Amino acid sequence: MHRPSLFFLLVTMLIVTCQSHAETAEVIIKGVGSIKVYVEKFVPEKHNIKSCGDYKCLIDGNPFFGSDGKIPSEKITKIVFSHQNGTTNLDVSAMYNPNISSDNIKSRISVDHYWGQFYKVTGRFSDGAGTYIAQWIVTTDGSIRTHISDIETIYELFTRISGK
Repeated sequence: MHRPSLFFLLVTMLIVTCQSHAETAEVIIKGVGSIKVYVEKFVPEKHNIKSCGDYKCLIDGNPFFGSDGKIPSEKITKIVFSHQNGTTNLDVSAMYNPNISSDNIKSRISVDHYWGQFYKVTGRFSDGAGTYIAQWIVTTDGSIRTHISDIETIYELFTRISGK
């Protein structure tokens, strides 16, 4: 009688472990600290996904980045910036399909000293048509995401304000 229960427990643990498997990529920023990006498989059945015509446009009621209208395959679950004054979690809401790995993270995320004890963290995520950028200002007391948009929106905003 205990064997079926033990078997069920082992199978359940295996399923939970596979579903919660997170990949992590890290970059060390000399003289500043490090950035760690945590990515998990996106499980559509656990979310409310809305279509707008032929495209997926909302996940759990919010627009999302990293896909060109298809269901994403991955979600950023956490970005952690460790610096001389502590550790800060960055806002990663609506960020999917980052295409970040240990091999490419140095070319995808940068950290720059802003002023005083403030830093700017900038990232380019995804590949192809779903590419987007995000930027955060990080202080000793926390952070705020100051920008997130797809590349087309950046171009549109620039041309609109430059009069071109």
